[in-house]
Amino acid sequence: MDLLERIARATMDYTYEPVPPDKTTPSWRMFGVWFGVIVNLALMNFGITMSRVMPLREALLSFMIGQVILSTLFAISGVIGTRTRLPLGALIRVTFGNYGASLVLIAVALTLMGWFAFQLELFAGTLQNLLDVTSSNLMRSLFILSGGLLMITTAAIGFRAVAWIAQLATPLLLITLAYAVVHSYLAHHGFRPIEIAPADRLSFGSALSIVLGGNSLGLLIISDVSRYGRSIRGTMAATWSSFVFGGGFVFLVSILLGRISQGSDLAAIVPDLGKGVVLIAVPCLLLATWTTNDPNVYVASLAVVSILKSRRRWLLALSLGLIGIGITLIGIVSHFLSWLSLIGMVFAPAGAVFMLDYFLHPHQYENAHEKEMPNFRLPPALAWLTGSIVSYLTTKSAELGAGVVTLTTVPAADGLLAASIVYLVLTSEYVSLETPGTPR
Repeated sequence: MDLLERIARATMDYTYEPVPPDKTTPSWRMFGVWFGVIVNLALMNFGITMSRVMPLREALLSFMIGQVILSTLFAISGVIGTRTRLPLGALIRVTFGNYGASLVLIAVALTLMGWFAFQLELFAGTLQNLLDVTSSNLMRSLFILSGGLLMITTAAIGFRAVAWIAQLATPLLLITLAYAVVHSYLAHHGFRPIEIAPADRLSFGSALSIVLGGNSLGLLIISDVSRYGRSIRGTMAATWSSFVFGGGFVFLVSILLGRISQGSDLAAIVPDLGKGVVLIAVPCLLLATWTTNDPNVYVASLAVVSILKSRRRWLLALSLGLIGIGITLIGIVSHFLSWLSLIGMVFAPAGAVFMLDYFLHPHQYENAHEKEMPNFRLPPALAWLTGSIVSYLTTKSAELGAGVVTLTTVPAADGLLAASIVYLVLTSEYVSLETPGTPR
C-alpha cells in the first residue's frame, strides 16, 4: 500500500456510503460544531454594521426572526442526513438528477470557497490591526498563509478533526465575547447611541432577507454534518439551539459592541477594548475563523469529490484550501451585504425543493448511494429556476437584483415560497413532467 492510499484510509470520511452507527456522535458535540460555525468574523461585522444602519430593536428583531425561521428549517433538513446517514452529494442526485446535482454541488463548492476566502481576509485584516502592522503587505500575506494552512489541515482529516477543534474552541469563544462586551461597556461608561442618516438606513425587510438569504446554503449542506447525528431528536435539538441561541448571542454581542464603540468594524473595535482583551484576541480570532473555515473546506471537498468520484477527499480538501488562500491574497471583502443577497437567490429555492422532495418521497432516498439516477429531473429543476428568478426580481437593484416587483418584502422568502409552489404543482398527479421510471 503506497503512502497516498494510507493517508486516504486514515482520512476516510464515508464519502460514498452511510456513516456506520458506531461512528455517530452525541448531540452536544454536534452543537459544538455548529456553534463554531456560527461564531465567525462575518457575523460579528454584520452585527456591527446593523448597529449603524438600523435602530437597535429593529436590528435584533429582524435577525432573531430570520434566525428562528432558518434554524427551524435547518433542524428539519438535518433530519434527512441523520435518517439516511448520507452526504449531500449522494442525496441531491435523487432530487435534481446527475447533471442537476452537479450544478448544485459546483455552486455549493464555489460559495463555500468564497466564504473561506472572505473569513480568512477578515482574520488577516483584524490581526493586522491588533498587532499594528496595517501597512505591511508582507505581514498580511503571512497571516493569510499561516492561518489558512492551519484551517485546511483539520478539513483534510475529516469530521473527527472538525468536531475536535470546535469542541476546544466553544468555551473560549463564549468567555471572550462576554468579556469583550462587559469590558467595553465599563470602559465607555454606558451606551452612546449613533445617529443614523436616512440614506444609510436599511429596511426591516432587507435586513430579514439578508439573514435568510445569506445563510440559506445551510438548507443543503446540513446533512454533511447531521449524518453523524446519533438520533433525530438530538440532531434537531443541537442544530436548532446552536443557530438560535449561539447565533443570537454572537449577534447581540456584536451589535452592542457596535453601539458602545466608535469603530466601524471588528478590526477597528478590538484594539480599543484594552490590553486584557487584545492578549486573548489573537487565539480567539484564530479559533473563531478556524471553526468556521474548516467546515467550509470540508463540505466543499465533499461536494467536489461527489462530482469527480475521487477516493482522495483529503487531497481535494487541501487543493481547495490552497485555492481559497490564493483567492484571499487578492482580497474580496467589498460588497459583502450584496453578496449575501445573491447567495439567497440561488440556495433558498434549491434548499426548499430538496427538503420538499425528500419529505414527500422519502423512500426514493433510501440507499441513494447505490441507485442509478437520470441526468435531470425536470420538475425540481424548473422549481429551483423559478424560485431563483422570483428572488432576483424582488431583490433591490442595489443588492444585485432587478427590484421590479415586491411580494413579501423578503426576497429570499419570495424565492423559497415560489420554488415550493412550483414544485408542488409540477409534481402533482394531475401535472407531472416526470418521464416513466424516474423518481417523483
